[in-house]
Amino acid sequence: MMKRTGLLTLTVAGLALSLAACGSETPAETVAPEASDVPAPAEAAEMAPADEMASLSDVLANPRRTERSARDAFRHPAETLEFFGLEPGMTVVELWPGGGWYTDILAPYLASGGGTLIAAGFDPESSDYARDRTAEFTATYMDNPEEYGDIVLSVFSKDSGPIAEAGTADMVVTFRSTHGLINNDLAEKAFADFFAVLKPGGVLGVVQHRLPEDADAAREGRSGYVKVSTVTAL
Repeated sequence: MMKRTGLLTLTVAGLALSLAACGSETPAETVAPEASDVPAPAEAAEMAPADEMASLSDVLANPRRTERSARDAFRHPAETLEFFGLEPGMTVVELWPGGGWYTDILAPYLASGGGTLIAAGFDPESSDYARDRTAEFTATYMDNPEEYGDIVLSVFSKDSGPIAEAGTADMVVTFRSTHGLINNDLAEKAFADFFAVLKPGGVLGVVQHRLPEDADAAREGRSGYVKVSTVTAL
């Protein structure tokens, strides 16, 4: 177990868990119909030569992150992703990428090494919010493969099917979303879906605001904070 100021990280049998005391930005989830297709990563590409792979420091220093980088001092993206064991040739599923704060880091980093990012977002047919957010994500990331690579778009919701082909992901990551999953009765389905998509020995990386263990359990979900014990049990 490793403790930093405002950040607690631990790993348990393939689970990398980071619980931080910082502000939340996870929106409420919407219920969506079942996804029609199970996305799968592209055919395995050859690993890019080492001198062509981007480093996390290179990606974090990219000028397009100027506005977002103000949060780096609080979110510790390099330390978090290095702790999770992220490598540029991996197939990674990101749950509910939202506005893409971590997508801005994951997508170009994975693309530089021949890896694949699968973005499991809201179903655009479920609400106006989900439709608008999906359109924004598509315009920013899917329509710019020269910057972000060929991202695979998936769906996670109450009624969705698998978020990707079973046993194909090296890593699943979810950032500040667990309270939203709990609040919308989606936590058990989400963690089961994570397990299904991961390869044997794959890593589930979870970042979540930390609720003290002696706090009222009723605060979980609605407050944006979750106990370490609750996340570990999931």
